[in-house]
Amino acid sequence: MEKVIKNKKILLIALLVLLGIIGISYAWYTLVINKDTSLNLRGKTGLDITLVEPSNPIVINTAIPMSDADGLATTAYQFKVVSNDSENIAYQLYLDDVELESGEHKIPDSNIKYSLTKNGGNENPALLTTTHKIVGNKTVRELDDTIINGKTANTAVENVYTLKLWIDSEATTAISGYKFKAKLRLEATQTEDSAQASINPHIKAVYKYNQDGSGEETDYTGCLGGSEAGCSNIVSTINKNTTYGVGDIVKYEVADGVEKYFNVLYDNGSTLTLQQRENTIANTAWYSPLGNSQGPTTILSALETSTNGWNYVNNQTYTFGATTFGKTTFSATATGCIWTKSTTPDSSSCTIMQYPSFTKTDVKARLITAQEAGEMNCQMQTLKTCKKFMNNYLKESKSNGGSFTAKDVKGNNTYGYWTMTAKANDNDSALYVSGQGNILSNYTTGSDYGARAVVEINK
Repeated sequence: MEKVIKNKKILLIALLVLLGIIGISYAWYTLVINKDTSLNLRGKTGLDITLVEPSNPIVINTAIPMSDADGLATTAYQFKVVSNDSENIAYQLYLDDVELESGEHKIPDSNIKYSLTKNGGNENPALLTTTHKIVGNKTVRELDDTIINGKTANTAVENVYTLKLWIDSEATTAISGYKFKAKLRLEATQTEDSAQASINPHIKAVYKYNQDGSGEETDYTGCLGGSEAGCSNIVSTINKNTTYGVGDIVKYEVADGVEKYFNVLYDNGSTLTLQQRENTIANTAWYSPLGNSQGPTTILSALETSTNGWNYVNNQTYTFGATTFGKTTFSATATGCIWTKSTTPDSSSCTIMQYPSFTKTDVKARLITAQEAGEMNCQMQTLKTCKKFMNNYLKESKSNGGSFTAKDVKGNNTYGYWTMTAKANDNDSALYVSGQGNILSNYTTGSDYGARAVVEINK
């Protein structure tokens, strides 16, 4: 089904989502995603945008509280926003409540998980509460806030979305008989200013990562750190709809007047996951006293203290052993990885719980996991396997195309930086990214290593 609307300011409402709980003793759930489209038009004519939905409803029967991995395997509701307008169009995507029948009770958002991807982005499960935003005096669920560019050469531009919703595995029979009903709302406005004005104002520069070149600082022709002669600032050509590449260098204002350089790890659609270009902190143990049974509590505490004032990065809430990091569905992040030369850390090598799961709430930064480092090509022990930005600004990194120094300007050691991950076959060691462009291990009390902040920002 396709509807074409021409308006200066429009409000599109689509997508009925009904999650009803049936049964009492076993707390089975039924999930129905169905179309129920209505239109509420306002403003002057002149905006050409199309909402395209599936022709048939999606019905999932006998759904039960499930893990994120199972939730991501459920049937998705796919739709797209298409622009045939020559101007850029800003829009926000909301999920609004639909009034329940008398006597019905609503499932709390804290019991519902969702995943929304745009144009093939990464799936990142989260509680629906993470979408809450205050608009006026009302709390709304904002799924996306972006811009769709105007068409060029008579070619329409489209954003394709995939939405999945499921009951969180922690849901109990306390909400048996409750329901959740909602409609997807797209509010769109033709932009009067340039697309650049709409991006995150704290993005000060963007450089296209290019790790090719001789590796010598005097004649390096690529763009590895953002300051080489081969780099050019492309911030004037990007907007909220731009897709960033792995390694792209973002100069970002983390707090008023405080700017740091970061590399892109993942483009999540409307947000970016970044890792700081240099070590955020240095000369700090993973865990002290010796041992990896408690997790990286020493280094995490130091990192959180160091980044606590970074007001312009997003708050993160995650649980070790449950939250999925990176682009895979592997979520056993509170693990150790089996130490085997030339192995890329992934779900096949990192399967042993080495320390207890614990939750971090509203922190500004975290450590990279060994699995994520593996997604950046890093292998255990094998030299020069990492993408070069991973080990840039570390000792020995010049041979890999980066800046070389054994110590930073403050005299701190730059031999590497810790990951979240323990070494599974050694109770006293943890894994770190080295200046040699690989993953190595050392005692948890090692003080030659630091941490690089992994943060999330809006586009």
